This record gives sequence, C-alpha cells and structure tokens, in this order.
Amino acid sequence: MAKRPVNVGFIMARGGGSTFYRKNAYPILGRPVLAWAIDTMQRAGFIDHIYVWTEDQNLADIAEKAGAIHLERPRDMVHYYSGAWTIGQWQHLQDRQIKEHLDGEYDYIVPFNCNCIGLRPESLRAMYDALRLADEKYFRILPVCRIKSGLCMHTPTGGHLFPFWNDKDKPLGDTLLPLYRLIGVGIVHRTKANTGDVATLYHEVPEYEGFDFQSRQDIPFAEYYMQSRLDEVDGATK
Repeated sequence: MAKRPVNVGFIMARGGGSTFYRKNAYPILGRPVLAWAIDTMQRAGFIDHIYVWTEDQNLADIAEKAGAIHLERPRDMVHYYSGAWTIGQWQHLQDRQIKEHLDGEYDYIVPFNCNCIGLRPESLRAMYDALRLADEKYFRILPVCRIKSGLCMHTPTGGHLFPFWNDKDKPLGDTLLPLYRLIGVGIVHRTKANTGDVATLYHEVPEYEGFDFQSRQDIPFAEYYMQSRLDEVDGATK
C-alpha cells in the first residue's frame, strides 16, 4: 500500500504591513484575517499541519487559537528591520523548522498569502486533487482568475497606458488570448520540485476568489465575501 503523503500549509505573517498596518490581525466579521486563511486550509481537508511563520506574538497567539502551529520568524528576517536576507535563505530556515517540528520529511506544501482570503476551500482541494493526478512533470499548481476587458499596460517610454483590449462594446474575439491574474496561493510537490524536467499547472477560479485584501478600502469587499462563505456553509448544514 502506498504511503499517505504528509501535507503542510505555510503562512508568512508580518506584524506590520506595507499597505495596511497590522492587516493580518484585522477582524473581518469578528475573525482575524490570519484566522480566515487558516480556516480555508483546514476546511480543504487534506492538510495535516498548518504553520504560521511570524515574529509577532499577537499573530502567534491568533494562529495557535485557530489551530495552527507558530514557527518563530527571526526579527531580522522581516524587511522592516533588515533587507539582508534572501528568499532562498528564508526558505532554507522555514524548511528546517518544519522538519524539526515533524521530526521528518513532508511531501506537499501549501504556501498561502493571507491577502487571498477569497479563495474557497473547495478550490484548494480541487487543486490538490488535480496535482496528484497530473503527469509526473508537474510539480506545482497555482490558482488564476480571468481578467476582464479594459486592462492597460504602462509603457516604459512616454509613460502612456496601452490598452490590451479597451473596446467594451465588442466581445472578445477568438483571436485574442484570454488574460489571467495569479493568486498568491499554491501547492508544491517537494519531491518533484527537486527534479530537472518540471512544469506548472494552473487552476482557474471565479474572479471573486481572486480578491486581494490590501487596504482599508477593501474592508467592505472582504466582509461581503466572507459573509457569502458563511452563508454558504450555513446553507449546507441545514
């Protein structure tokens, strides 16, 4: 019988915030943003351990209350205080801390950005199932949402905005390629990631699941999406 994979979720959570101070602790419908992210991974149903890497004691308390495991993030590995460390050095320490807690290896890791609280647990589970069934060359899967017309690009010369598609009176034709935006969540198969011939899968989700919580102006949208999820869960249990 094949050994069941060990799956971990991982969240990097800073105590400050570049666009919204202490955003990760901000309560949306009474639950901190960080706790919503943890809840999404818990409800996906395939993650064995969820780790929160933070230097902030309040966030560590939120994580543990929500059922996650706090991993100590060195203060000098937060760019507010030091920019000397690379992402590779971060990942090396994170990997070591996870292995020490597990006292062994793990197979899949789910890096989850707290901003992406709109992603539904069902989508995360579908991503995992798709990656496990995919061809051996695929080592990770990322969610994407389709971008609507009217998108413009800033040109380096002259500073003008150049429209990819700006005629809203006409439908997109078959000759135009669809546009997508990556969402800050993923699933990585660590064993495959160490091989040479690897590729990435993409899983399309509805536009609202790509909601990116960045500023105070986003609070009403975050409350709306989270209330919709609560209503959905409540309706399923009745």
